[in-house]
Amino acid sequence: MSRAPIQSDVAVIGLGVMGRNLALNLIDKGLNVAGWDADAAWVERNDGLSATPGFRYAKHIEALVEGLKTPRKVLLLVPAGDSVEKALAALASKLQPSDIVVDCGNSHYQDSISRGSRESLQGMHFVGLGVSGGSVGARYGPSMMFGGDHYSWGHVRPILEKIAAQGIDGPCLKRFGDFGAGHFVKMVHNGIEYAEMQLIAEAHDIMSRGMGLSHSEQADFFKRANQGPLQGFLIDLARKVLEPTTTSLDLIIDSAEQKGTGAWSVMAALELGVSIPCIAAAVDARLMSSFWGERQRRASIFGTASADASVSSFTLADLEKAIWFSKICAYMQGFDMLIKASEVYDWSISVRDVCAVWSAGCIIRGAILSMFFDGITDAENLDLLSIAKIRQALMDHQDAMRATVRCAVDQAIPTPGLHAAISWFDAFASARMPQAITQAQRDAFGAHGVSLFENPDQKTHGEW
Repeated sequence: MSRAPIQSDVAVIGLGVMGRNLALNLIDKGLNVAGWDADAAWVERNDGLSATPGFRYAKHIEALVEGLKTPRKVLLLVPAGDSVEKALAALASKLQPSDIVVDCGNSHYQDSISRGSRESLQGMHFVGLGVSGGSVGARYGPSMMFGGDHYSWGHVRPILEKIAAQGIDGPCLKRFGDFGAGHFVKMVHNGIEYAEMQLIAEAHDIMSRGMGLSHSEQADFFKRANQGPLQGFLIDLARKVLEPTTTSLDLIIDSAEQKGTGAWSVMAALELGVSIPCIAAAVDARLMSSFWGERQRRASIFGTASADASVSSFTLADLEKAIWFSKICAYMQGFDMLIKASEVYDWSISVRDVCAVWSAGCIIRGAILSMFFDGITDAENLDLLSIAKIRQALMDHQDAMRATVRCAVDQAIPTPGLHAAISWFDAFASARMPQAITQAQRDAFGAHGVSLFENPDQKTHGEW
């Protein structure tokens, strides 16, 4: 009498690099994995995974679902958008109401909110899971941000904890609310990633064009910076790509691409009414870089500015402090978004939990997250400036920050990220801003009214 085949613990749809590596991670942790890919030729190119003990390749979705333990758990590792919709449509008639589908891609958080409540998907539980760490993280331990109901969390959490990176508070996995919460946190992670990469790029530009430092000398700068508060994956990565043994940056076209999550962050911030100029500047800089031909034409017209005497007093120590100052501002802006979204959507996003999840496995992992994590003592009455190290760094590094921006301006070096950071700081540190005249003009041309200090709750009109 033949035995029934062993049922799989979890299924993976989409066996590209991310899906394949996540499947191998699951298998390493003792789980039986079933897989399916829309590409019919997948098996021929991936005989290694197909032959791996603990892995079962299904020729069609029906076979994939039939071989799963109940409640069935299906992970989608497919591109955001149409691919997710097609996978959900294929699964809708084959799963039971107790089964769970987890979208592990970079879907827009509003799409995840919609999918979680869509009537056609009521035959399953839907989860939007933000996953960070790239292909290496998928293989050896990603950072994961969960958005789904408590039922799904209870069934999927034990599996995800096994494969998550280990951070400052255990597995880098937290539930942040229903449906879109996980993808929102991942979106903000990517927005901060944009900002930090822009600050690194601006530092590279200042050292190259402003200070005349070689790539090797710049690599040494980032190596030293990585031993202090700036320590992090991206700072160390900057060192690696600048080392002389790697491909020279001089040979790479200076036009940066993007996948959309940075722009989504900016649009979400506008909708929520939150100021995130460091992230917005980073997105704008990538857009500007894409106009490569037009930049060459304009450069031939305007040329470059000559060096100013003030540059001679600028130091690498100033630059390091400026990066630290700006990085703090970028993270605070991202945290402001998370706090506001949690209020608006009735999620349960804790900044301290976010820091824990981002502390390992993800792209922006670094010492700054431990600093915020350790400094947050009251999650209910959160004031990031109550963290002594954060507040002191902003106070102590102002002069270096301004010196860096002055150096860049004198050298005609664009530094939108650095400028955004100091302008944002100055605005929030200003007891009085010039928007009184803005509101007066709005009243003068549109009768929108003004509020006076003597009676702030009542609108009046000026005699313009």
